Amino acid sequence: MDMMVEEKAATVGRRFIIRPFREEDAAGVIECFEDEYGRTYLNRQVYDPAYIAGRCRAGSLIFVVAEAANGEIAAIIGASFEGHFQDIAEIGMYIIKRQYRRLNIGLPLIRYLLAMLENHKPKLTAYHTHFSTVSAKAQAQFHKMDFIPCGFEFSRFDNKILLHNGDNGKNLKQSLAIAVKNIGKSSCGTFFVPEAHRDFVRRIYNRIGAEYRLAESAEQTDARQETSNIEVEMDTIHRACTVFVDHVGKDFPLAVNSILAPLRKQPGYSLNLYLSILDSACGWAFEALLQLGFFFAGLQPLCRPGEYIVMHNPLAIPLNPEELRLAGDFPAILNYIGRYR
Repeated sequence: MDMMVEEKAATVGRRFIIRPFREEDAAGVIECFEDEYGRTYLNRQVYDPAYIAGRCRAGSLIFVVAEAANGEIAAIIGASFEGHFQDIAEIGMYIIKRQYRRLNIGLPLIRYLLAMLENHKPKLTAYHTHFSTVSAKAQAQFHKMDFIPCGFEFSRFDNKILLHNGDNGKNLKQSLAIAVKNIGKSSCGTFFVPEAHRDFVRRIYNRIGAEYRLAESAEQTDARQETSNIEVEMDTIHRACTVFVDHVGKDFPLAVNSILAPLRKQPGYSLNLYLSILDSACGWAFEALLQLGFFFAGLQPLCRPGEYIVMHNPLAIPLNPEELRLAGDFPAILNYIGRYR
């Protein structure tokens, strides 16, 4: 069912219809991406008129538009079921064209997408968002929808490659602010959390509303298996490396250092690492990462196959946290992270 939204500014009186994407919307959707990013959006396939339609038909994407009275596509948002983590909906591609901002269509657009996602709830554990930190508007809107801020993926996108209407200040790269909403995960298991961050983890997961247990110090172990289970994703365009660690082996420090070594020789790289807190050797691995130049950057909860802490290694990319645009609980989380950098 389509939703009619009437703009509240009496001097304009515009109306918008919020509805699912149709194939004839393709040109208007591309205009939204161009309005915000030019032709620089990180997934260049969005500029192919058949891309969004094809993914919607395949069931890997739900896409919603706001149509203005003149037929123009004024705003878009989507939820993707593709990515490293399974059983989640990753909400993104949220754009309101500049001429239609401050017209009160953002929250209705988000609500409509969440209503459409209700049909997928039996298959999903959570909704995830990774907000750009060049603007705080979307963070504030999703905060009203009970999304829980929990961490950051720092220095992910190169400013010179991903152009944006927002302001990134002195930062050379754009960071992402992570928030989640639990919709179907009742139990998360036992967490082997570094001692320094037990209270932080407890606060976040108490708000999330899923059962968990924090292991005692005596239950923590050094690595037991020989080889670590590590997956590496390398973005050579934005010079960003993302590492996923589901099981820690005795080779962990050497394995991570072998990833870092070539990146240190290439200017402009940064690295974010997701470390499973379901592994009893998480604390041991955490200390090894600190020695290798990483710092704690928050949590990535409610995933499959696991629950993760996020670690960041800036390499040679300076991070200016005071330049990040943040809303809701994100400033408090950033301040907490700053105590351990």
